[in-house]
Amino acid sequence: MSASLRLTLALAVSCAVGFISLSLEIVWFSAFSFAAESRAGMFGFALGAFLFGIGGGAWLGFRQCSRKNTEPFLFIAAVLMIAAAVNFLGIPVISKIAVLADGILVQFGNSRMLNTAVFLVFQLGSMFLVAFFLGGVLPVLCEGGFGDRDGNADGLVGQFTSWVYAANILGATTGPLLTGFVLMSRYSLDQMLLAASTALLVLGLAVLLAAPSRPRQKIGGVVVTALLAAGMGFGYPVLYGGQTLERIHFKNAFRPDTRFKHKVHNRSGIVAVQADPRGDIIYGHGIYDGRFNLDPIIDSNGITRAYAFATMHRNPKDILEIGLSGGSWARVVLDYPKVKSMTVVEINPGYFEVIKNYPENATILNDPRATFHIDDGRRWLNRNPDRKFDFILINTTFHWRENITNLLSEEFLRLGQAHLNPGGVMYWNTTDSKDVIFTASKVFEYVVRFAGFVAGSDSPFDMTIAEKRQALLSYRNNGKPVFRPEDEKSREVLERLSNHPFVNVRDEFLAGGHRLITDDSMASEFKRPWWY
Repeated sequence: MSASLRLTLALAVSCAVGFISLSLEIVWFSAFSFAAESRAGMFGFALGAFLFGIGGGAWLGFRQCSRKNTEPFLFIAAVLMIAAAVNFLGIPVISKIAVLADGILVQFGNSRMLNTAVFLVFQLGSMFLVAFFLGGVLPVLCEGGFGDRDGNADGLVGQFTSWVYAANILGATTGPLLTGFVLMSRYSLDQMLLAASTALLVLGLAVLLAAPSRPRQKIGGVVVTALLAAGMGFGYPVLYGGQTLERIHFKNAFRPDTRFKHKVHNRSGIVAVQADPRGDIIYGHGIYDGRFNLDPIIDSNGITRAYAFATMHRNPKDILEIGLSGGSWARVVLDYPKVKSMTVVEINPGYFEVIKNYPENATILNDPRATFHIDDGRRWLNRNPDRKFDFILINTTFHWRENITNLLSEEFLRLGQAHLNPGGVMYWNTTDSKDVIFTASKVFEYVVRFAGFVAGSDSPFDMTIAEKRQALLSYRNNGKPVFRPEDEKSREVLERLSNHPFVNVRDEFLAGGHRLITDDSMASEFKRPWWY
């Protein structure tokens, strides 16, 4: 093979490997994060496994380069094919191990730390192996990817090496951009893994056929490639079977008939819905994110907390909701007749696709009072400094999830406070974190609690019981009263909401020994042990 042809092949392989490896890092982390319920710190674990794998692969490549009379492209073809097999088998094997391991560990006390540790070992081990084999490619390309078989390249070895590096950087840059912003919004996790494995297999075969190897070696390589391709083709429906996400999510609770009713994959995460008689359960990237239910009597999703917003403000005309989820909360807010406009900011467009399958909730999408923005809530507030609201509602996710600081920190609360009209209220989920209430007490003059939620305002919460009761009785859903005093169960809920005392707990929490959540401290995310 001529020096120019070897260099051309080296550049193409370097760029392709950079593209595929960084794309796989994103895909694998998406699966890892989903299975780990987006716990804080998981990105660090995943990145560490990937970087250690790249480093180990570089060492493997160095050992290969130190050997004499070896053809670098044969080695590259081999590691690409191995990486294809490991990548294809990794997630489905882990999903089955997660089910089996959890079931076994239950017999030993069901230790969450042990369960999580076992899952991390297998998940991170698979990420390490994929990165390990791909990491061995670049050093070998730089050592023997150009020049003749003796390494001669007319004294331009340094220049050619820089070109190989540049090609790798180009691929590593475009891979995350194209995969993260385009491909992940169009294809499922299963499809992305299959596509990446196929690409590695095809690349390995192309390198093998282009390498100056013996015919017997090429024939053997073609046979191996054909066997791997056949294994992927026949193994895909068996190993994946459309239940990969279900296995890594439910683990030992998984059953053969366990299937998500709806699944939406995109760059913002994975939205999945599980059928349930008390209201289908919606999961936002691996963690409970609510149910489809509007009935305060059933209250399977704590929907009474949404109805309670009418008991905190006498005339909430303009509402901002950050985070849409299944749309149940938005429907409740819009069912309150005093609401004149509602702005909803949701970062994941997948929720809109899911909501369309639920006619009662889907009515919010056509409600003339509602305006929807696909954006980050914090960024939207910063971009709209002049927008003011009577009520800001945020049904925030668990306080220990990755990036939740963006919606719980003192800085964010002050940003929301600046967007409130006089007497306005900000109302959000604490998920039972006292640090969240303490942080609220640092910002607002009046801080009250309701069923795991906290509300903050610079005006007192002084609606009378009669005012609260009248506000609740004005709710209408499809023209029918939501609360019916003649019905015993409905009356019980009505009285409980009307009589709930909003006691200012600000001084109580300021006197306590809690941690302030700031953008820098990220206290709520990292205070909780990683195995929970």
